[in-house]
Amino acid sequence: MNYNDFKQALLEFLTSSFPPETEIRFRKIRRNNGIELDAFSILEPGKNLAPTIYLNYYYREYLICDNLTKIQELVLADYKKNQIDQPIDIYSFTDFEKMKPHIVFKIIHKEKNQNILSKIPSFDYMDLSIVFYLFFPATEKKNASILIHNSHLEIWNTNKEELFALASKNTPEILPYQLKSMSAFLQDVESDTSLSLKETNLSVSDTAVSDTMFVLTNNSKLNGACCILYPDLLKNFSILYDCDIYILPSSIHEVLLMPAYDRKNTEELNQLVQEVNATQLEEEEILSDHVYYYSRNLNVISM
Repeated sequence: MNYNDFKQALLEFLTSSFPPETEIRFRKIRRNNGIELDAFSILEPGKNLAPTIYLNYYYREYLICDNLTKIQELVLADYKKNQIDQPIDIYSFTDFEKMKPHIVFKIIHKEKNQNILSKIPSFDYMDLSIVFYLFFPATEKKNASILIHNSHLEIWNTNKEELFALASKNTPEILPYQLKSMSAFLQDVESDTSLSLKETNLSVSDTAVSDTMFVLTNNSKLNGACCILYPDLLKNFSILYDCDIYILPSSIHEVLLMPAYDRKNTEELNQLVQEVNATQLEEEEILSDHVYYYSRNLNVISM
């Protein structure tokens, strides 16, 4: 079955699986790093949130198993697992005071996101960009988020400097960091059946890495690379280990911290990051192709 036939078959299946009043729409959605994906949005009667089903992933799975029924069951199971029943008051989006507690930031690659960066407030940060979104936690493992555009600033009568001040306060509070040794992190992954190794962007072979490498992310494990911006986090880590720090951009969701007793390993680590990006990550998950360096004396991160 080719892709177009698969898309049509899935649409017919979804149409028959939901009440007649359900709105199912095909959309092309631009994701991180300029990646454009095909998706169906599903708006059920009486709800104001339309979960998105990305077709590209499920088609790849179909090509592997060649079982359409299995893929259809997987789509419905994933939809139900990630469904958010708690409605969000969409009219409150125009009220800046109500939105302030939900403003957080994340980091993305600057050059790979030039198209979207022209439409959203951002700050340059080395070869990265700090951008902002609204975060609405529903349950421990479910949340909704909305990228903040320039149009929001006009509605709210504010500026990106105020967004940054709010996000700098909110993000560490709403999405607190998690820092674990690589081996401890992978043990947690193996014991958590709801989280696959693929979702962590780390492979089983990484268990051979010594406990001098640490995984830094947030409690949602989404967009956790921005934890490097949390106040005093890197400073305290460097004090604990009495050294500077290599920062390996594992993905947009996490980074790896490694004590840097000298800078002789930089090129070798750059090659490691580039290899992981090329073989382990989806294009939209990539943060950068090189390591960063934190100096405890200067208290700054550099390329």
